[in-house]
Amino acid sequence: MDEEGVRPDDPQRTIALDIKDKITLRLLSAARETFTTLIYPHEDLLPTADFMMNFTNNEYRGEQQIKEALKNKQKFTEDITGDTFRKKCEQRLFTQQVMLWNEVKTRSAINTKWQWHHPGALDSLKTDMVSKDQWRLEGNYVNKGPFPKPSTDVQFQQLYRDEDTGEVTLKIIPVHGDSVFYDTGADATPGSTRVENLNAFKTSEIEVSFLCVDSTKQHVMGGPRKWKNQITLKKRVYGDNNEKHVELKSAPPGTVIKYSTEGSNPRTSGGIYSEPFSVKTGTRMVLAIAEKNGVYSDQTQININWKDKVDPPTLKGPVVWKSEHKEKTTKESFELISRLKKYGVKLLGPRLAVMGDNWLELNVSEKVSLDADQIESMVNALRSVYNIGEVSVEARSLGFLSMQHMTDFAADEKKNINYDEVVQWQK
Repeated sequence: MDEEGVRPDDPQRTIALDIKDKITLRLLSAARETFTTLIYPHEDLLPTADFMMNFTNNEYRGEQQIKEALKNKQKFTEDITGDTFRKKCEQRLFTQQVMLWNEVKTRSAINTKWQWHHPGALDSLKTDMVSKDQWRLEGNYVNKGPFPKPSTDVQFQQLYRDEDTGEVTLKIIPVHGDSVFYDTGADATPGSTRVENLNAFKTSEIEVSFLCVDSTKQHVMGGPRKWKNQITLKKRVYGDNNEKHVELKSAPPGTVIKYSTEGSNPRTSGGIYSEPFSVKTGTRMVLAIAEKNGVYSDQTQININWKDKVDPPTLKGPVVWKSEHKEKTTKESFELISRLKKYGVKLLGPRLAVMGDNWLELNVSEKVSLDADQIESMVNALRSVYNIGEVSVEARSLGFLSMQHMTDFAADEKKNINYDEVVQWQK
């Protein structure tokens, strides 16, 4: 009748619908009287459960009703996220310390004592346990422990760096230990000098070796951990349009500085800097790099301007603008985040905080760059813990995809660019 376009109020259609409803009711009644018992496997038996097929508005949700019947018999569970499910799995399926994960899943399929659950429950459990380091992956195998206690280690957090002297203030974090020793020029040992102030260790060395020791002897002593300083170059160009001089200075001092004036790679073919030098008229740029104990600075490009107007450096690809940004209010911070999104800018080693009567802070290594979405997500995470205060976003350097992106960003901020602060981004 639908295909023939019969009207809804047609008498024949009304009679047909009435007949359809009666047939449906008889069918549902027959099904309800026929299927009254649910049979399921348990151990070597086939227990039964009373089963009543309930229809609501002629609609039958059979799967849900079967689940409820099995839940009442403890054969089906939806509790697959708590510690109880993990314990059941380790006691009944994951019975050896190291097992093939497919073997664990196979056992769940053939062990009639095992409760039924969502088909992805075991894989979700494995992912959760591995992320919490309660289980560990070993290829196709999973190890549930117990694991030996981890060895001692050292972590570092750079709190401050003096750009003129290269002196760095570090926070030294002993891991699985209580004492840290350090040495320069050799690996640290328990006989080396002890770090007295773990919260403010100052050094101008290029490389320092640290060793963490657990005086309780509960954790085996790990190997020494090396921290490397950063080498930065500062330059000064002076003179007139007839003669120019270039002065170079490294932080920390004591490095070997090499430079070139004809565009060649200073690292491989540059001359060694010893004092300020003059450049020939018409020289457009000087390239310089500093090295000490195998640690290199970024290559610095020094543009020689023979005119009154300063030309921007000819850098291709990603660049870093070493321009400090400190936004102290929520409004200013989110305006900065908005500009970062607009121009695809990343902050290098930002500091994010919520500052009020109390405060919450996140410091990021200068070697880590974050985009606007990541910064906004972290700020929101901080505010979810403590939100009574102003949001602060700070960074000493910004990373751009190109010089043009940096120029557009600076124009939006209404700031002039000091091109001495612009270097190639060595990702």
